[in-house]
Amino acid sequence: MNTPAVRSQSTTLRRVLVRAIAGSFLFAAVFTAFGAFGTFSDEADPGASELSGWLIGLAAIVVAAAVVWMVGKGGTVAGNIQGAANRGLGFGIVALVSIPVFWLGVYAVFAAGSFVLGGAALKERGGSTRAKAIAGIVLAALGTVAGAAANMFG
Repeated sequence: MNTPAVRSQSTTLRRVLVRAIAGSFLFAAVFTAFGAFGTFSDEADPGASELSGWLIGLAAIVVAAAVVWMVGKGGTVAGNIQGAANRGLGFGIVALVSIPVFWLGVYAVFAAGSFVLGGAALKERGGSTRAKAIAGIVLAALGTVAGAAANMFG
């Protein structure tokens, strides 16, 4: 079923996913910059090692954004609520598991993918699809809070 309404719903969800990836990229880039150069850094005069660390973090964020886009866009196909829930749960798990490397900032990008796809899957009433969507959103929220706290205090 490829009606104009179905195509429009799919296109809208993809646009939201792109905006979420872009916003989370900026969030992660700023937080990693604070960690490397400024407010969250113990050093008074950051040097070349901080710049290289920040650039490595940016590269990791770009890779994470590409993964979220490539894997996530399959969950944006209208009518694929189960796929959106599964991808959202997977991204939520990765967001939480990536906290030990919080300084890379990838948790924010995976959490954004989980929020968008899990939110889309919440339309489902009952069953395992809705439970997966909620679990993915909760894991992404925990990952975001833990990652931000680790960046600020860790």
